[in-house]
Amino acid sequence: GKCPSFRKKFLEQEITLIKSLDQRPIIISDSGELGLWSGAYKRADILGTTMYRKVQSKFIPIVNYFTYPLGPDFFKFKAGLMNQLYGPKEIINVELQTELWAEHRPPEIPLQEQLRIFSLNDFQSNIEYAKTVGFEKNYLWGVEWWFWLKEKQGHPEFWEEAKKLF
Repeated sequence: GKCPSFRKKFLEQEITLIKSLDQRPIIISDSGELGLWSGAYKRADILGTTMYRKVQSKFIPIVNYFTYPLGPDFFKFKAGLMNQLYGPKEIINVELQTELWAEHRPPEIPLQEQLRIFSLNDFQSNIEYAKTVGFEKNYLWGVEWWFWLKEKQGHPEFWEEAKKLF
């Protein structure tokens, strides 16, 4: 979505308020591919990161969809660097891409185009990628898309593949 500008002072105030009201750990997330992690890592009890491997490219006009050419070691390196710089901390994947990620909502994109942009193979590949990265927890992003494909479009394959994971 469209996020408001980031203000460090406001975030610090929010963290202080939440810690005064609740003793559970605070998770702060940062982009897996584009984020530096250091600001979020220093402030959080648990760092949440994202893994969106196939995205619509706004910066490379000749390529409509782009798969980041980053191997699992990229995330392992970033996690190790944060650990060395700021001490050990749990890192979880708060958003593993298991859905189409596009500028328009799925009902506005022809079904065959959706399945071409993000295939069952992409789903499976992202699951294996996350396993190789090795974070203990991975939260899959896209269940509403799988459900819509199954219930409204007659394509249960993503739903059925996800069932194997749970």
